[in-house]
Amino acid sequence: MITSAVIVAAGKGLRMGGPVPKQYMELCGIPVLARTLMAFEQSRVDEVIVICPKGDITYVLKSMIANFGIRKVSKVLEGGKERFDSCRTGIEATSPDTSCILVHDGARPLISAELINRVTECAIRYRACCPGVIPKDTIRLVDPSSFSSDTPARDQCRLIQTPQGFEAGLLREAYRKFFAGTESERAAMGITDDAMLVQKETGQKIYICDGEPANLKITSPEDIAVAEYILNNIA
Repeated sequence: MITSAVIVAAGKGLRMGGPVPKQYMELCGIPVLARTLMAFEQSRVDEVIVICPKGDITYVLKSMIANFGIRKVSKVLEGGKERFDSCRTGIEATSPDTSCILVHDGARPLISAELINRVTECAIRYRACCPGVIPKDTIRLVDPSSFSSDTPARDQCRLIQTPQGFEAGLLREAYRKFFAGTESERAAMGITDDAMLVQKETGQKIYICDGEPANLKITSPEDIAVAEYILNNIA
């Protein structure tokens, strides 16, 4: 049974406010993307497809893969206009013999091999899985006027992470249906991640396994400081 992973690292990271895309910024001397790939290298995943910004293929191959001895990456491809365009490129590039496909944000560098394996095992068992953690804060739903409309129980809520894993045929079917519509129709669906896409397009229920609090996504400058603190004091 072959497991493939698509690492989506094609964003520009504009919220970071600097000239270096967030996936190339260093955490304790090692680039974010390289740390992400190192975790997948240690996992049960068989092949890795990396989606990078346009014009960066050579840089990623040399600086992120060869420089850190990454061997499981089979392809590095340029991303598309939107995240789901990039995901589709990666999914279509996976081995035809793949049974399970994971999709992961390249800017989640503190992911552990254990979590990758857990998502893989649950995806194989339940067909679709994503990791989540119980929020520490109270969650309030608000109406269009910003007044509180409901307060769900925290133990019934999860903060969703990646990697998200799926039976390969199921994920490919979901993307085929999603891209059969127009760009405006896709935008109107308001889909925010692959699990939501799969559930809406196929009706498949998504199993939520235990995530990891340290599996944060690098989106702003303070996230770099938090990630380095975790690496230096907790990891």
